[in-house]
Amino acid sequence: MNFLPIIKVHQDGSISLLCDQVDYITFCMQYDGQKVYSCEKKAVLNPESYYFLWEPNLPAFPVSLAREFNIANGLCFVERHSDAYELIAFATPVNNLQAVDIYLNHLELLGNFIQCFRETKAGLIKIADKHRIVLGPDEEDINKNSMFLHSQVCKHKTVYFQEKCHTITLREYDCLTHLSLGKTAKEIAKALNISFRSVETYLERVKIKTGCRTKVEQFSLLSRSCLSEIN
Repeated sequence: MNFLPIIKVHQDGSISLLCDQVDYITFCMQYDGQKVYSCEKKAVLNPESYYFLWEPNLPAFPVSLAREFNIANGLCFVERHSDAYELIAFATPVNNLQAVDIYLNHLELLGNFIQCFRETKAGLIKIADKHRIVLGPDEEDINKNSMFLHSQVCKHKTVYFQEKCHTITLREYDCLTHLSLGKTAKEIAKALNISFRSVETYLERVKIKTGCRTKVEQFSLLSRSCLSEIN
């Protein structure tokens, strides 16, 4: 791979950006013509996360521009949240004709790489979030408003650990319940129809919120819980 951009679009339209090809991104940011980045809403297969190949889903302009910088054969992961959505892309040189086959046969490996990057480069990601790029209304993703996850009422589970009360989302609780049944992250993802990466993220959030580090401690959360609604 020769191109790895990670883009987070925030609710105010600003973006956090990490990329290993500075020249290409600099050119794109200075370009006054068509939009370079756009997340195609019609490509959504899962309300929380999905992926798409560049050529079939992106307008011809950014694809052809990327090829001028020897960037092609792209695969983009999209993760949607209520306050932001992220685009994590992988790409190779133009002459790598086997890239797409490699991607599709190693999706889990790519997902693990993304999770590992987030953990090992948390400080770098924090810096990118602090120093966002502010875009004008005409420069923002045309699908921005439809990409955020919206809900009027969010149902949560109140759970207890070491006599302390914690609030986790229903999705986090669902992942925890399946984990208590002995299922692997891959099996949980299949059961809930979400990505393997999302399952790992939800379970990690439970650990952070509750302080439970072991499976035994996590399972204890299921012994006493109640449903609450938070607007």
